[in-house]
Amino acid sequence: MSKPRWACTTCGMYSARRDSVKRHIAKVHDGTGVIVSFIDYLVGRFSGAYAPGIRPTYMNKKTATTTVDYADTFRRELIRGLAERVINNHFNPPQYGGNSAKDQPSAGGFGGGYHFGEDDEVFGLRTFICDRCLLTGAIEVRFTNDRKVAKIQGLHVCNPVWVEANNSGLTDEERKESIKRMTAGLTAYLHNLSSQWTAGQPTLLIRKLKNPSADSLRLRHPAKPDKTIALQPVQEGIIELRSLREHAWIQRAINSGGKASLQPGELVEFCNIVKNTTFGFFKIYAEQPEEQPSTYLLMLANRKWMTPSST
Repeated sequence: MSKPRWACTTCGMYSARRDSVKRHIAKVHDGTGVIVSFIDYLVGRFSGAYAPGIRPTYMNKKTATTTVDYADTFRRELIRGLAERVINNHFNPPQYGGNSAKDQPSAGGFGGGYHFGEDDEVFGLRTFICDRCLLTGAIEVRFTNDRKVAKIQGLHVCNPVWVEANNSGLTDEERKESIKRMTAGLTAYLHNLSSQWTAGQPTLLIRKLKNPSADSLRLRHPAKPDKTIALQPVQEGIIELRSLREHAWIQRAINSGGKASLQPGELVEFCNIVKNTTFGFFKIYAEQPEEQPSTYLLMLANRKWMTPSST
């Protein structure tokens, strides 16, 4: 396993040996620098906490000639760009905007993030973290016009430049730390994405499964009857809730005929439960022990369509 690397916050000099960075700070910066992990230095560079620096040559400044290592400069800028992309995609998903799907390409393509278009055939979103290119993004889950196909789901394609930059610029420990931080913030990312996807007016739709043991539930697009989507509870996973006392928004949706607006705090709670999608199957237990639990599909409504009907 590769050793973690350390960096000088003053100039960006880095090494796998902490003592080497410490010696460098003492000799070059008169002991005024600070030692941090290399990944923390990248984060600090992007946020503006650390000023850009020139890699030291370890030559006598009186006799050294001014030279530029273009290969090293390119590598450093590539790593800096990698850190910028990772942090930006993780904490600041693209804002809603644009007037057409052409202007706002869909998620899951070559690159990352998510761009909102005018497409009304998107049923929901599924967030992900790629451990190869270190991208936090989202893919579309779409309706299909082929009854033999359950659903159309986007595919993430890694940018090979980012993958190569990760492989050559990050240690195993730095990669694991990045994935750990991204995973910890995935629910917040889903919440931010969901709020934008629903144009700041999240609406919860709920459908009770008539046959909980069925392999799948097929829904019809509300405005385009020829388009449907089939979801498999076993494949998607079933979330168990023992009581609705702490989830009044679910009870409100059930009581109001399967539809309810969510307050900001309720959207946060929904995202905390489903973790990485804008929809999910819930097995809800009755307050009375003798009553059988019921299975529901809960989903956030696309701002472009109304309630989908079961087929």
